[in-house]
Amino acid sequence: MSFIQRLGLMLCAFVCMETLALGVEQFDLSFDEIKQLDVEALQTKPMVEVYGQVVRFHSRDRGVFLFNGERGIYVQPKKMWPRKMQLGSWIRVRGIAVEGIYYPIVRAEDVSVERVDAPLFEAAEFDPNSFYDPTIDSQWIQTSGLIIDYDSFPERDHIMLEMEVFGYQASVQIPYSQQNLMNASALMFQSVRFQGVACVQVNNRRQMTGRIFYISSMEDLKIIQSEARMKLRVLTVDHFLNENVEINNYVAVDGVIAHVDEKNLYLQDGVHHLHVRIKERADFRVGDRVRVSGYAWSQPISRGLRAIEVVKLDVDQAVKPIEVPFSDLRDPQYNHALARVDAWVVDIGKSFGGGDSVVQSSLLCRSGEDVFECKAPASVVDSQAVKIGMQLQLTGLVRLEEAKDVPWRFSINRMWIELRGLDDIVVLEEATWLTTQRLIYIFVVLVGVLAVAMFFVVTLRKTVRRQTELIGSQIKHKSIMSERQRIARELHDNLDQGLAGIALQLSSSIKLFERDAHAGLKGMRRIQEMLVYCSEESRNAILELRGGWLEKMDVTAAIRQYASVLEEQHPIAIIVSVEGVTSRFKRYAERQVFSIAKEAMTNACKHAKARHIDVRLVFTPVSLSVLVDDDGIGFSDSPLNRSGHFGLLGMEERANRIHGELSVQLKETGGVRIELSLPLVEGQEVNHE
Repeated sequence: MSFIQRLGLMLCAFVCMETLALGVEQFDLSFDEIKQLDVEALQTKPMVEVYGQVVRFHSRDRGVFLFNGERGIYVQPKKMWPRKMQLGSWIRVRGIAVEGIYYPIVRAEDVSVERVDAPLFEAAEFDPNSFYDPTIDSQWIQTSGLIIDYDSFPERDHIMLEMEVFGYQASVQIPYSQQNLMNASALMFQSVRFQGVACVQVNNRRQMTGRIFYISSMEDLKIIQSEARMKLRVLTVDHFLNENVEINNYVAVDGVIAHVDEKNLYLQDGVHHLHVRIKERADFRVGDRVRVSGYAWSQPISRGLRAIEVVKLDVDQAVKPIEVPFSDLRDPQYNHALARVDAWVVDIGKSFGGGDSVVQSSLLCRSGEDVFECKAPASVVDSQAVKIGMQLQLTGLVRLEEAKDVPWRFSINRMWIELRGLDDIVVLEEATWLTTQRLIYIFVVLVGVLAVAMFFVVTLRKTVRRQTELIGSQIKHKSIMSERQRIARELHDNLDQGLAGIALQLSSSIKLFERDAHAGLKGMRRIQEMLVYCSEESRNAILELRGGWLEKMDVTAAIRQYASVLEEQHPIAIIVSVEGVTSRFKRYAERQVFSIAKEAMTNACKHAKARHIDVRLVFTPVSLSVLVDDDGIGFSDSPLNRSGHFGLLGMEERANRIHGELSVQLKETGGVRIELSLPLVEGQEVNHE
């Protein structure tokens, strides 16, 4: 095998290896076959070859649309296109099929220009039924439509026209230039015909949402001259709104300007109103009478007009707002009408632009039972002329919106009013200080204060309950200990001492009995008296423990009660009298006073053979005196005068315990007077009962 043959085989093998490395099995895929490649196939980066005529350049990424006479495809350059390539050139492209926005596209690796300049294919007529057909993509077509708006994007190097095509709204993209921008403004609301590339608009889920056309320049748009423009019809606003005016009829309407902004005129003709869309704002003012020429513009609620030409006829015409009941403003005939309404401001809102600048105010107003929104320029917010709670007279344009949820029946979903400026606001009544918002704030604050107060009350009650339980427990413990001490003191002062005295008396009586039986017998009688006294003291102590008289009544009432008992047991009359105001004092002192008075009355009944006893209690703010007088035999007229001496000794001891003074006196007329004097200042417990 010769060297040349070997070299040829090596070259063939190299080409085959490169082809296999790129995952390419064949180059002769059609445009449709390339578009049908799935994501899995595109990941292998298949090499393809396409051949077609350049029908359009893309203004943003320098790509081109190729058309082979039947189908089109989009091609992106790897580096730069050949210099001699131009619109109409036939080129052959070898490259890689990659994923595009909707369909796969070709990324060029090698480009060869096979014919530099050739006439463009005659574009096929765009089928109206294909407007939402996603298979019509990168297709070379021709069609016509009405330009209704435009916007420029210099940073993206294109101008976007909004156009009505077959009743659908589509976008038309052209390269950006100042001349193209001027031409776009001049062609507003003109019917044009053009050749371009029809592509699919998609969302982020690769679903078709609309149609976009690509053209090379504004020169590709050819104005369609209508015979109707040659036969201009001048209509009143009433006739234009209510007659059957076709959208391709060129008409003129006269009216007075009620409001004007950058792209809109609002005309008034008596009670009728018309919304006019203009190309750009001219030197018009409110009150100018104008003639607007253009085409009818179908709208959901009331017909509008797209103006090709606006001519001023007169100036300083009267513009009078309509004044009808607020509920009547929802009638479609008042759409875009200049109306005057009295309303109360319920709330104020704001809407913002791209930064922090306020672009519009939103006033929530109430007229009678109806609540509606008023939109106003940002100057209303900046001026702070409107406040919540004001009653205003508002003059603005009525805006009605159709309900979309009931397609088979026409109804108005919403009505709002657009204010033109501060002059449309007249304050009828200033806002009161107590507005709804402030009332809500006050209510919230009061609820908060009440909640805090309730929290503190609950907390305080819990604390008081705990402290009360603690204090009650301490008082109970202290009372028990005090009662124990009192009982111990009573037992010590009475029983213990009495029993000790009995023991001593018994010891001495035994010795005396050994020497003299008669003398010993007297000692035994004394012991008997002492035992009787101790028994009575024990009964008194038991009575107090079980809830004695002093637990239920004061010392005066207790003395009276005991006197009644004695009167039932003995033939005696006892009179108890009180001087001053009866008051309670220390319970221990009360018990001692009661015991002394009781002992004195008992001795007078049992031993002195008295018939009358007079008990007087004299209360002063600082002292108490108890006087017990009887008409008995006393201590000297009878041998019994010594029989009660042990009781007298007990009374003396009780008086000493409470720092009182006890005196026993024999009266000249007979009988005994026992007097107890007691200070009440120190430790007195005042408790009037």
